[in-house]
Amino acid sequence: MSKSLQTDENGGVSESPSNCTYCYTLECSLRIESTSSIKKKTPISSKSAIMTVGRNAQRKIHLQIELKTTATGQPAVVCYDVTDAVVHLQSVANGKCTVEIPSLSLMFQMFNCAPRKLNVFMKSLQAKLDIMKMEKSPISAVPRQFSRPPAVFSVLSPLTISEMRKVKKLREPSALARPSKEATTPKRRTSSMNLLAGGLENRIMNRSIGLKRTTSFARDDREKAETLVSLKSFKDAPAISERIQLSDEQKSVVRCVINSRTSVFFTGSAGTGKSVILRRIIEMLPAGNTYITAATGVAASQIGGITLHAFCGFRYENSTPEQCLKQVLRQNHMVRQWKQCSHLIIDEISMIDRDFFEALEYVARTVRNNDKPFGGIQLIITGDFFQLPPVSKDEPVFCFESEAWSRCIQKTIVLKNVKRQNDNVFVKILNNVRVGKCDFKSADILKESSKNQFPSSVIPTKLCTHSDDADRINSSSIETTQGDAKTFHAYDDESFDTHAKARTLAQKKLVLKVGAQVMLIKNIDVIKGLCNGSRGFVEKFSENGNPMIRFVSQADASIEIRRSKFSVRIPGSDAPLIRRQLPLQLAWAISIHKSQGMTLDCAEISLERVFADGQAYVALSRARSLAAIRIIGFDASCVRANSKVIDFYKSIEAECDDEQDWEAPAAGPRLKRVRSI
Repeated sequence: MSKSLQTDENGGVSESPSNCTYCYTLECSLRIESTSSIKKKTPISSKSAIMTVGRNAQRKIHLQIELKTTATGQPAVVCYDVTDAVVHLQSVANGKCTVEIPSLSLMFQMFNCAPRKLNVFMKSLQAKLDIMKMEKSPISAVPRQFSRPPAVFSVLSPLTISEMRKVKKLREPSALARPSKEATTPKRRTSSMNLLAGGLENRIMNRSIGLKRTTSFARDDREKAETLVSLKSFKDAPAISERIQLSDEQKSVVRCVINSRTSVFFTGSAGTGKSVILRRIIEMLPAGNTYITAATGVAASQIGGITLHAFCGFRYENSTPEQCLKQVLRQNHMVRQWKQCSHLIIDEISMIDRDFFEALEYVARTVRNNDKPFGGIQLIITGDFFQLPPVSKDEPVFCFESEAWSRCIQKTIVLKNVKRQNDNVFVKILNNVRVGKCDFKSADILKESSKNQFPSSVIPTKLCTHSDDADRINSSSIETTQGDAKTFHAYDDESFDTHAKARTLAQKKLVLKVGAQVMLIKNIDVIKGLCNGSRGFVEKFSENGNPMIRFVSQADASIEIRRSKFSVRIPGSDAPLIRRQLPLQLAWAISIHKSQGMTLDCAEISLERVFADGQAYVALSRARSLAAIRIIGFDASCVRANSKVIDFYKSIEAECDDEQDWEAPAAGPRLKRVRSI
């Protein structure tokens, strides 16, 4: 990171990576091309550029570009007037964007950007340009001296409350339809004075293709009140910041990954927000050289990535690391992929065994010709070793037992605050079950849950230890449900079906009937309890043919569900593969393995056939509270944890406590400066 960027962040021009709501300095790869058909110039390309938005002495908006050159080792700095710039945001979610300056006949193509920073950077620039064109007045700025170039250049100030209101008013449909000065603005559904500044800023900054929040439901153009009930009126709608709020503990993980560039393993019990942290990190890392993987297809689908086995390019079963290397070297595209990778994300690390991890580390060092741990790749690893272990016929051997693990992992963070459950009694029981303990009192409380009752129209989801059992229950249940079946086919990109690595939770074909038991497979409105795993049933089908779902968390109204976008980022592809399908699946039953990452509000658990350490804990920890589960035939003998995992966590928690005690004086003031996201 260059010195100038560090100065901006410290000075407040660019926020903390865990709290990015404004950004006027951006690191990216850049290509500058001439759009003139008369005087064509040679394009300029740079893999490492720093772009800063500011103003010159005449208070015109300028874009300062700092290119790192290999010839002299000194950066080259140049400024461009972007008063008439045209911003193209179609690929912002993929870390790409284009800015065209017609007056200069130039086009700037940015790629390999952190999607979230790029989104905020471009939206901030566009907002300032819109305000300037509307008022034809200078743009306010925060004075900031630069050593290069010597001319006056000041970084733009963050959007003020007044400016945000102007942008919001300017972008209203009525303003676009009637741009004349005599045009009046229709009465709003709420006064802008009642809106919090942070919420308004977030709504403006998150209006990009791909990064905007998913709407709670798709509205009929006519908005018929009798067929659709709004989750929340506009005046009461929570801001984006409320929906994705990170705790101080979670923010510290994001800062550690983004700022330090060290390999990090963050872990914690179920419900501590590991997936939320991981999604924020993905948004903050350059899209071009960040590879998103997980140990299983289900976990990979949750974060829009691929399996680690698909990424690595070799089959390691019964193979030595040298044999794995030969497999990779025979595939030129895999060699390029390993060399291009700078950040490797691995989710559900508990299911990766020692031999596979050692083979990965050896291949990374050798292919990249880099003797640093893992070939110099930054590892961002998460998971809970107390949950499902590696699949093995014998005693499982965890990746933390390998010598490569201790060499590669430079920082370990243990999350303590549980977000999923707010029932203190249930949280205490889960903490004991996690380490293989279940006293008589806890056992009695869990057995009492067999008497729990649920709404008569909602059948609790059975958590099965085997996937075949769950598939069989769902198939037979939908067939025996009376009524006409309605089939929903997914809309896929052309190359989706042909790509073997493309996996998603959304089904290619989904068959529903009135009365079918379903669950969400994607977060829609977390505040309202409509999240991944929320239960409900099909009450009817709307005039548009979409299912109207009566959810347990929204028992007073049914909600129309339409197709959502599910993306999978495939290595080597310029854009992610997209599937559009209803974010639903049949929910009479689900396997414990596939329930990882879900929050169930209506479940029935039978642990009689538990066959792996941690399986009982995974099943129990899916529920929000004791009232959300019904446990059939509970026996304390099914609660067990691996002794090696227990010893491992004792060691890392002791180390983390020592580090926190040592860093406490410096960490305190920093947390106080953190603003809400």
